[in-house]
Amino acid sequence: MASHVRPFCQPLQAPMPFTFSSHATLGPRAGLFDTALPHPPFKLSPEELGLSKEQLESVANCAWLFSPTPVRQFYDQAETQDDFDAGIPDLQGPSTAFSPGYPQHQVHERPPIPYECPLRSPEARRIVDILLSWYSTGPAEGSIAKRLGQALQQYPREAYKALTSKLEDGQLLVPDDERQKLIEEGPRVATMLVQYGVVSVARGDLDCSLEAFGLSRGHPPTVQQWLCRSLGKIIISMLAAAPIEDQERWRMQNQLRVADDDMELYGVVDVRAWRFVLQLLKADSTKLNRRAFCSQVQVQLCSFGVHRFDGLHQAAKLIAALGQASVFGTEMLDESILANQEPEYVNIRLQASAMKIREVFNDKTLQRKDRQELLKEVLKGAPRRLVREVLAQLDEAEIDAAERDEDDELRLIYDLLFNLDEDVRCCSNVFFKLKRDWVAGRRAGTVLNEELTAEQLCDHIEDEVNYEELLKVAVNKCSASNRKFEAARMLARKAGGKSKVAETNRNDRQLHYLISIYKDEEATDHYGPLEEGCVALPYAFPSVYHVARWDGSSLGLEELQRELLDKQEPMAIGISWLWRCFNAHLDMHAKAAVLAIAWPRGVALVDMMKLETDDFNDARSTERSAKEVLRQILEAPHLLKVVHLVDARAWRALQLALVPKEDLEDSYSPPSSRMFLSPMVDIAVLCGFMKRTAAKQQRDLNSLVFSYLRMELCHAEALGNFERRPLRQSQIHYALTQAYIPLVLIRCFCAYGLLSDEEVLSFAVSLGPEALPGGDAGRWDEELHSKLRFNTYGESVDQPDADGIEWGKNIWEDPEEVDKLPKPERRRETDWARMARTSAAQMQIAPSQSVMAGADRAVKTLFDPTAAALTLHAFYQACRDHDAQRLSEHRF
Repeated sequence: MASHVRPFCQPLQAPMPFTFSSHATLGPRAGLFDTALPHPPFKLSPEELGLSKEQLESVANCAWLFSPTPVRQFYDQAETQDDFDAGIPDLQGPSTAFSPGYPQHQVHERPPIPYECPLRSPEARRIVDILLSWYSTGPAEGSIAKRLGQALQQYPREAYKALTSKLEDGQLLVPDDERQKLIEEGPRVATMLVQYGVVSVARGDLDCSLEAFGLSRGHPPTVQQWLCRSLGKIIISMLAAAPIEDQERWRMQNQLRVADDDMELYGVVDVRAWRFVLQLLKADSTKLNRRAFCSQVQVQLCSFGVHRFDGLHQAAKLIAALGQASVFGTEMLDESILANQEPEYVNIRLQASAMKIREVFNDKTLQRKDRQELLKEVLKGAPRRLVREVLAQLDEAEIDAAERDEDDELRLIYDLLFNLDEDVRCCSNVFFKLKRDWVAGRRAGTVLNEELTAEQLCDHIEDEVNYEELLKVAVNKCSASNRKFEAARMLARKAGGKSKVAETNRNDRQLHYLISIYKDEEATDHYGPLEEGCVALPYAFPSVYHVARWDGSSLGLEELQRELLDKQEPMAIGISWLWRCFNAHLDMHAKAAVLAIAWPRGVALVDMMKLETDDFNDARSTERSAKEVLRQILEAPHLLKVVHLVDARAWRALQLALVPKEDLEDSYSPPSSRMFLSPMVDIAVLCGFMKRTAAKQQRDLNSLVFSYLRMELCHAEALGNFERRPLRQSQIHYALTQAYIPLVLIRCFCAYGLLSDEEVLSFAVSLGPEALPGGDAGRWDEELHSKLRFNTYGESVDQPDADGIEWGKNIWEDPEEVDKLPKPERRRETDWARMARTSAAQMQIAPSQSVMAGADRAVKTLFDPTAAALTLHAFYQACRDHDAQRLSEHRF
C-alpha cells in the first residue's frame, strides 16, 4: 500500500501575490464553494432576507428558511423599524435548545483573552480577528462547534485572498514584512483560544472542524494544498493546547465518524483534503469509507468536461497517495463479495477495480500521452496483481495480435510496462507480438540477421502457445530470403512436420525434397561439448549435484548446504546463471532459469524454474526454504564468489529468480529482493587490470580461455533455450562450464604470481538491492566495466601472438610462458587498487569490514600452487579424455 503522505511537515509559506478572482478553478460548479456563508439548512440570516418587521413575523416559524437566530427576541426588543433594521449587536440570555419551527437563541460569553495583535496592516488585523470575533460578534448562529467551523473555514480563505491581492496602485495588500507573520499568527491565536477556555476540545467545540475542509473545493491543486495546510495547522495548534486525553478522544471519535459516515461528511469535504484529515486523525487510509470516498472522487474530480484531464490527474494522484486503487470501482459490489477473502471473490474485486480504472483513466477522448500519464499515476504503488490485471485487460481489449503495424494502443502498453516496471508476460497479445518481432520483424529479427540456426530457433518457439504462428513467420521469411534449406530444417522436426505450416507448403517440391533429406537427422545428446577440442569438465554427469532436477530424480539441496554452509570452510566458488530475454528494453522481468555453482570439490546445477512448481513444493523442500539456502550461499562472507562480467541486468535476473513466487505476485512495489551477492570478484575486471584495459574489453570469456588455457569454449548451446524442460545434458554441461572456468582462471592468476592477495581484495564488491537499475547507486556496471581503465598512458598490454603454441598446452607448467603473460601496472604514483576501492565506495557496492574479513580468508586459499597444479591437471585430462571418447565414437 502507498506510504502515507505527511502534508503538515513542511513550513507554510506565504503565496505569491496575484489577482484572486482571476485564478482558474476546476469544474462548472466551482463557484458554489467560494462563499463564506453557512451551508444549508439555515442558509439565510434575518438581515439577508431583507424583510420588514411584519413580514418577518409571518415567517418566523419557518425553521428551514434561516439559521436559528433569536428572531422572536430580536423582534420583541426592536421598538421601531429603524431599530430592527439596525440590529441589536449583542444579545444576552440563557442558552436554549433548538426546536424545529421556532428559532432559538444561544448566548455565549466570550472570556477575556490577553491578546495583542502584532500586525499593523488593517487587512491583516481583520483576518486575524476572524478567529477572535466569531464567538460573540453579531447574532449567534447555532452552536459553538458550528460557528467555530465556519470561522476555521473562512480564515484560510480570507488569508489567501489577502496575501495574493494588490491595491490599485500596485502595492501589496499585506506588506512584505507582515506576510509571513500573518501565517504564523493564526496558529498562535488558535492556541490561546484553547488555553483561555474559549474553545474546549472536551466540550465538543471541534466537532465541526472536519467540515471546514470543504473550503478548498473547486480550487487548483496548489491553492487547495495551501488552504488545507493552513487550516490543518490551526486545528493542530488547538489540539496541542488541549489535554492528551481530550486529543485522543477527539481523534477516536472522528476516526469512527470517518469510517461509518456514508455520504454526509464526504459530500461536504473536498475529497483531495482527505490526506490532510487523515494526518490530523493520525490514521491511515484504511479508515476511509470506501464507498463514499470512491464515489466522491468520481463526482468531484472525474466528471468535468473542459478541465477533464486536470481533474483526472488529481484523482489519479489522490488514489495512489491514499492507496485506494485496489478498492476503486468496488463501491457498487455487494457487501458479501467485499467481505469474503476467498480467492474467487478477491479476483472479482480485482477485476472490478481494474475495469473501473481502465474505464475512467483510459478515456479515448484524451491523447495517448495523457492517458499514459493518468494510468501511470493511478497505478503507482498499487498491488502488482491489480497492475497486471489492468494491463491484461488493456491488452485483451485494445491489441490485435494479427496486426503487424505498431499503433498507439501498443505503444501505450509498452510505455506502461516500462514506467511501471511490469512483466510483459502478463499481456499475452503484446508478448506474442514481441516474440514475433524477435523471430522476424519487418526490419530486424533473428531470422533476418541470421543470429540462430534453424534448430536453435525451433528450440525457442516449439513450446510456445502461438508456435504455429511463429513458425509460419520464420518459414515465410526464410523462403522470401532464398534460404529454403533453413525452412526445411524447421519443418523437418517432429513438431514442424505436424503443423499447419507444413501442410500449407506441401506443394513446394523443392522444400518437400529438402525436408525429406533433413527428416532422418537426429541429434544425439551427451554430457560434454558438442564441438571437438573444447573445454570439458573434470566432473562426470552422475557426480553433479542436481538441486530440483526437472524429473525429480535427485534433490541435492541438502548436499549443497552441507558442502558450502555447514562446514564454514573458506573458499572461492564460481557462479553463473542463464536466462532468456526477447527485448532488453521491454522484457525487464526475465528471470534466471538455471544457476550453476562450482567449488574445488564439485559442481551443482539449480533448476530455478523447478523450484516454483507445485510438485517440488510438495516434496521434502519448499520453494521459500530452498531459495533461502541459495541466498545464504550467495551472501556467505567465507565464500568468495567469482563471476564473469556481471552487469545490472544480469544481477536483476538472478534477484527476480530468488524472490519467492508468492511474494513476487502479491507485492505492492516493483520486485526486488533483499539478497546480496557478497563478496564478489569479477574475472573480467581482474583481466582488465592485468591487461591495463577496461573490463568491458574482456567480455569474451572464450578469448580469456584461449589466452590462459589454450582451449576454447563450446558455444553450440550458448543461444539455446534454457527455459525449456527437460534440459539437455549438453545444456547442463555448458551452464556448469560458465561457472567452472572463472574459478580455474582466478586460481591460476593467484597461485602463479600474476596477482597479489591485496589486489584481489581491492576488487571485491557487494551487490545488493540498491544496485538494481535505477537504484540509488545508479549504473554501477558502467562505472565498473567501462569508465575504470587501468593504465596511465592509455596503452594496453596485448597477449603475445599464439602462433606456433601447442593447442591444449598447459602453459602454467612453463615459467617462461608465465613470464610472457600480461601483468598489472604497479607504480608508486598510481595505486590502482586504492582507486578501485574508492570507486566501489562511491558506487555503494563496497563490502563491509566483516565481509572483507571473510573474503580475506577465502582469497588466501587461492595462493596454493599445489592445489592449482592439481586443478589444471584434472582439467586438461578431462579435455583429452573427452576428445578421445568422441573420436572413438566416430570411428565406430
